[in-house]
Amino acid sequence: MRNKIIIVGAIVAFIYWRGARSHRPVKGKRPETVRHQAERLWKDPKAEKARRKLAEKVGNKVGHLTK
Repeated sequence: MRNKIIIVGAIVAFIYWRGARSHRPVKGKRPETVRHQAERLWKDPKAEKARRKLAEKVGNKVGHLTK
């Protein structure tokens, strides 16, 4: 009888331990850092095109003001 109680207690403890750990994030997969996100967005071709167009617009406006 004593052995059965120990076995059942061990099973309950194991199930509790597994359930408590199931909601934690996986250590191997880290979220992307802010720095990496910024680099990825800065190197995006669409963003480069938008920056180039904006620079041209600003250059044209400044050119009209200096004349």
